Amino acid sequence: MAVLGPDGGANDDATPAVGEWGPPEYVLNVNTAADELTPSASADHLRLYFSRGGDIYMASRNDPQGTWGFAARVPALATVTEVETSPEESPDGLELYVTINNRLHRATRSALGDPWGAPLLLFPDSARSPAVGGGGLALYYVGGAWTVKRRTRPSLDAAWGDPSDVAIPGAPAYDAVSVSADELKLVLSSAVNNEQPQVIELSRATTAAPWGDIREAASLTRLQPTPRDCDFFSDADTMYCALSDGTGYNVFAVHRQLR
Repeated sequence: MAVLGPDGGANDDATPAVGEWGPPEYVLNVNTAADELTPSASADHLRLYFSRGGDIYMASRNDPQGTWGFAARVPALATVTEVETSPEESPDGLELYVTINNRLHRATRSALGDPWGAPLLLFPDSARSPAVGGGGLALYYVGGAWTVKRRTRPSLDAAWGDPSDVAIPGAPAYDAVSVSADELKLVLSSAVNNEQPQVIELSRATTAAPWGDIREAASLTRLQPTPRDCDFFSDADTMYCALSDGTGYNVFAVHRQLR
C-alpha cells in the first residue's frame, strides 16, 4: 500500500488548520496485504495492538519515538476461535480489553512484560470498541443500537459498575468510540451510514460537564476512502486509524496540528 501524500489523498491542497488532524502516516512493519483494523496504542506508546483476520496482534518497540517491530498474535488469544477485535490496554498496562463475538472480555497480568492470562467475559450484554479513561477508572464502549455506554469503578481492583448512557448531541450511530485519558475528549468513527461524517469529535471542560457540540474531523473525513476505527493515544493529540487504499485497510497514525 502506498504512503499517502502530504494531503492524505484529498482532492485539494489545503493544509490542516491548527487543531485539525494532519496527513496520515503509514505505520511501518505492522501492515500486510490483509486488513489491519481497530488499532490502539498502550499508554507508554511502546505497544501497538490491532486486529487482523479476526485475531489480535501486537507490535512493540523500545522507544516511544522508535520504529515499531513486526507484529505477532497475542499468545493468550491464539486459542480463541471467535472473532476478536478492538484491543485496548489499560493505562497501567495490566489489563487488556478486547471484543470477542460482540462481547467485552478482559485479560490481565501481574506486571509489565508478563504474558497475558486467558480472556474472561466481562459483561453478558452486547458491547464492542472498549476505551479506558480516567486513569483506568472509566470504561466507554459501544452498546446495543450503537449507544455509547460508560461504566466506572472506585479502584483498579474493583468490579465495574452498572452502565450509563453517554449523552451525545443527536445520538449519532457509530461503531467505534475512543476517549482521552482525562475524559475531556471523545472521538467516534466508523459511521453506520454514509449520511454522517465518518469521524467526529466532542469535548468538554470538566468530567462533570455535558459533552459539547459535535465537530467533524474535516481533514480526515475528506479522505477517500475515509478512515475508520480511530483510537486516541492518551494525550488525544495522536490517533491510530485504519485507512484503505481501495483494496484493503492498514494502520496509520495521525497527529493534531498544534502550530
